Amino acid sequence: MTGDPGAHGEPGLSVAGARALLGRVGVRSGDVRVSLVHRHNHVWRIGTPGGGYFVKAWTKDWYDWADALTTGALNADHEAAAYQLLAARGLAVPEVVAVDQTAGNPLGRPLLVTRELAGSPFPEALAQAGDAGERHALVRAVGAYQARMHGIVMAAPGYFGRQGPFGGDWEHGFQSARAYYRAMEIWWRADEEAGADPALVAAARAYAGRMRPRVEAAFVPPRFTQANCHAVQFFAARTPGGWAVTGVVDMEVALGGWPLLDVAGIAFDLSHPRFGGYRWWRPWFEGYGEPDFDLFRCVRLTIDQSWWNVVAPHSWGAAPPECVLHHLLSGRTWDELLDISTLAG
Repeated sequence: MTGDPGAHGEPGLSVAGARALLGRVGVRSGDVRVSLVHRHNHVWRIGTPGGGYFVKAWTKDWYDWADALTTGALNADHEAAAYQLLAARGLAVPEVVAVDQTAGNPLGRPLLVTRELAGSPFPEALAQAGDAGERHALVRAVGAYQARMHGIVMAAPGYFGRQGPFGGDWEHGFQSARAYYRAMEIWWRADEEAGADPALVAAARAYAGRMRPRVEAAFVPPRFTQANCHAVQFFAARTPGGWAVTGVVDMEVALGGWPLLDVAGIAFDLSHPRFGGYRWWRPWFEGYGEPDFDLFRCVRLTIDQSWWNVVAPHSWGAAPPECVLHHLLSGRTWDELLDISTLAG
């Protein structure tokens, strides 16, 4: 399984390489199957009679291909640390079976190996749930899981590894109010350049300005934030006691920050028309707790705007930015704010 995306080539994992990786952690199997499930970042699934494993290597365009060892080593340590922290707080996570921060492995670069989770991705499980009661129970379970995740107070804002915070001057937009407002301004300038109504953009800016003291307070103390959060990253399975979250995947951007920003990702995904206008937020609040309405509106004015512009035109919505802004500014109840069926046509 090889390719040539550029001068540096594409990493490939052979069956022999997969056997070697598993052998390092005591897993021996004659029947091994390898499939590439994602590029940039690269993820392979290794299938064995005893279960599946996933191998991850960090290959996105913004990582330094010329220095894959340094950046990959930090990523391997970082994602392993995130799973370690969640597990220490009693949350179900993928079992990390190997962390290699070196090039001394079949991929020739740092990697992470995790055991496959039981169950199905949250949206898939929700689509297959039998009735309203079962759907509500599933949504409550995932909401409660994320609430426990978001309750973890971090030692410092920003990225971290198994030995503690990474430090450094660069700030992710989810780790401080200062960085968040910088990112927000970039998104609104993009709206203006796209022809959005200047009065609506000005109203959004004014609202966010009024909210700034409360936003700054919400970042303190920093709490566990997945940052690049999507509903599909949560896995759930039916158990004799009801729905249970079996884990969450992809900790590439996990950091100490403002976790309410994660909930915007859940909101966007569960509002998809495939769920037929399901009012997911009611059972979600039962599990997660009801967020501050004004702060959540502020989050949606920024994160949703960015995601709508990037994702919606390619999947399920084509409303212009000013329609989205108007909807978010005018909602006075949770139902008005979160029911976006009129935007997805």
